[in-house]
Amino acid sequence: DNMSEVYEIFAFGSKIRGRTRKALRIQSSAIIVMLNLLQPLFALGVSFYWALCLSENVFLNVVLNILALEFVSGLDDQVVDKFIHLYYKNASISLMISDITYNMDDEKEFWLESNSSRAMVTLALKEDIPNEMRWDLLTSSSKGLGLLGKMEDGRTCVSSFELDIFVFGPNSSQGNEDIIEKGGIILTEITNTAWRHSLGPKQRGLFLKHYPGLAALKPWEGNMNISGAELWSWHEHFITYIVNNNPVTSLNASYNHFSDDAIILMCEKLKGNKKLQSLRLCGCLMTNG
Repeated sequence: DNMSEVYEIFAFGSKIRGRTRKALRIQSSAIIVMLNLLQPLFALGVSFYWALCLSENVFLNVVLNILALEFVSGLDDQVVDKFIHLYYKNASISLMISDITYNMDDEKEFWLESNSSRAMVTLALKEDIPNEMRWDLLTSSSKGLGLLGKMEDGRTCVSSFELDIFVFGPNSSQGNEDIIEKGGIILTEITNTAWRHSLGPKQRGLFLKHYPGLAALKPWEGNMNISGAELWSWHEHFITYIVNNNPVTSLNASYNHFSDDAIILMCEKLKGNKKLQSLRLCGCLMTNG
C-alpha cells in the first residue's frame, strides 16, 4: 500500500538523531509523495467541478481534464528522470546507519526474538540485493535491524539512529568534509562495483590522500588519474603499490607535492612494470638538482 510506505518513510525520518537537515528532507519527501498520490483524487474533483459548472457534456469534460492532469504528472516524472540521468548517471548513493539506540537490551531481548542475527543482517546489507529486501532488513523486527519494528509486547524497538548519505559519481558534489571525516568507514563498506563505476577521479584522489592504506586495497584499472590530489612524498609507496598490483595502464600524478627523492623512488619501483604505458608527473616539486 502506497500510503503505508509514505508513513514508513515519515517514521524513518523522525528517528534520525538530532533532527538534522537530512531528517527534514526525508520527511518533506514523504509529504510530497503523499500529495502526489492524492493527485488523481484532486484531478477527479476539479474535473467534476469544471464539467458541472462550465459544460453540458459532463462525462467528456471529466475525462479530458483527468487526462490533461495525468499528462502533466507524467511530464513531471519525465523531467525528474531526465535530471537524474544527466547529473547522476552511473552515480551510487550510500546510506550509512550507525549508533542505533534500542529501547531495550538489544542483545538479551531484541536479537533473542529475531529470526536472524546482527552478523547475518549486516552481511546481507552489504550484498547486491533488491531495494525492497534491503528496506526489510533495515526496518523489520523479525528479520532485520528493527528500525521501524515492534516487539511482541508492542514496544517500539528503536528510538533513534545516526544517518549519513553519500552520493558518489562523476558529477556529484559530495563534501570533502564527509570523506575526510568518515572516509575510512565508507571505504570498508563501499562495494568494488561502486568504486569502479561510480566514483570520480577527485573523490578517489581524496580517499587516497586521507586513507591511502584502505584506498590502495580497492581495484584500480585503466587510467589512474590523481592529478591535483594534493598528495605528498609519503604517498609514493601506496601509489606504486596500486600501479604494480592492478591493471593500471596510465598514471597521471601531476601537480602533487612529490620531492625529487620520491619521484626517483617511484620511477625505480615502476621500472619493471610491463602494463604501465604512460606516466605523467608535471608540476610536482622537482628541482634541477
